Amino acid sequence: MKVIIAHSIFQIVQDEKMKDIVLETMPKITGEFELIDVLYYLPDFKDQRITDLHHSYRNHEKYLVAYNATRYLGLPTDQVVQKFRDKKEKGFWRKLFS
Repeated sequence: MKVIIAHSIFQIVQDEKMKDIVLETMPKITGEFELIDVLYYLPDFKDQRITDLHHSYRNHEKYLVAYNATRYLGLPTDQVVQKFRDKKEKGFWRKLFS
């Protein structure tokens, strides 16, 4: 919720302190669906630190987080889809033959 409020304030008054709130709050968010929701707001800050943080979520262990982080950055999602598809297939074969 803090990220969404910080985003709103930043959009209205361009308060640079809101970027620090985002950078401080994002690592504390652990819920998959909450992460997906707030990732949507990150590109609007147009700050390299936030963009770098956003990129780090492209390697998240949860498919939907990684997929949406990539999508919200405006990047192709093909690699994310393939990465998780490969993981699933390897897990399937490993279970089948163990």
